[in-house]
Amino acid sequence: MLEDDVGECRRAEPIPRAGPGDIARARTRAQGARYGILGVAVAQLVVTTASTFLNLYVAGRIVSLPATSLLREFRTAAIGSLVMVVTVQLVQHVLKDLPDGVILAIGTCVGATVYVATVWIVDRKTARQVHSTVMKSFGRP
Repeated sequence: MLEDDVGECRRAEPIPRAGPGDIARARTRAQGARYGILGVAVAQLVVTTASTFLNLYVAGRIVSLPATSLLREFRTAAIGSLVMVVTVQLVQHVLKDLPDGVILAIGTCVGATVYVATVWIVDRKTARQVHSTVMKSFGRP
């Protein structure tokens, strides 16, 4: 029994039972996107890429540098990221029968290793600078 605004009691209406379609719609809403987590990741990539190019263009105009010279600074990281993504996708495909936690742990280790190795191969100078900066942040020369 529920009490309404004037203080009278009335019978509560029963909650309708959810059907199979309702459950599927709720599950889709719970995922947060029509295309799942991969769709969210791709959308984030597209927006971030467009925003980065726009920011580089504006920054280049402010400091009188062409956008191409600014983009060259991202070359090493972009190559490392592409190689890492392809490798991790292949590892996930090969390990698809294992539990998700194991795939995540192995994929993370493989991804980090491949990224560092790719950056080292493509541009050793940048890799040494990053190594030096990380060591200094830990208080080591």
